[in-house]
Amino acid sequence: MNFLKLISVWLISLFLFSNISAKEKISDDTIREWIQQLGDDSYKVREKAIKALSNLPDNNRKLLIEELKNIKNLEVQDRLKNILKLSEDRVIELLSELYLKSKKLHEDKKYEESITELNKIIDIEPNNEMAMELKAKILQEKEEFKECILLIKKLLGSDKKNLKEKDELN
Repeated sequence: MNFLKLISVWLISLFLFSNISAKEKISDDTIREWIQQLGDDSYKVREKAIKALSNLPDNNRKLLIEELKNIKNLEVQDRLKNILKLSEDRVIELLSELYLKSKKLHEDKKYEESITELNKIIDIEPNNEMAMELKAKILQEKEEFKECILLIKKLLGSDKKNLKEKDELN
C-alpha cells in the first residue's frame, strides 16, 4: 500500500513539475508586439521587451529576422539586431550539435531520427545548406525521391553554391 502511495505522489509531483517548467508557446502576435515595444517611449517597456525577446527559444529567430526586414525605425532595428547577435553564438552551437548528431544517426542507418534532427536545424535556419544536403542524401538512400528532388532543386537555386558543388548535386 505504501508503495502505491509513493508512486502516486511521485506521479503527481512529476506532473506538477512538468507543468511548471514547460515553456508555453508564445504566439507570433505577442512577439510582434514585443518588437513594437522596442521603440516605446518608456524605458521600462523597452527593457521588458528586450528581456522577453532575448529569452525566446531559438526557433523564433526566423520570425525575428523576417520582422527586422519590415522595421523602418532605426532604433528598433538596432535593438533587434543586438538581440539577434546575442543569440547567434548559441544558435551556431546548437546547429552544430544537431548536425553532428544527425550525421552520426545517418551513419548508424537511423534515418528517421536523423531527419528529425535535420528538420530541427531547418526550422531554425531554413536555408541551412549542410542540413538540406544531408537530408537529400538520406531521402535518396530511403528512395523517397520526390522530396529529395525538391531539396536538390532548392540547393541548386542557392547563390552560395560554387559551380563544382552544383555539378556534384546534378
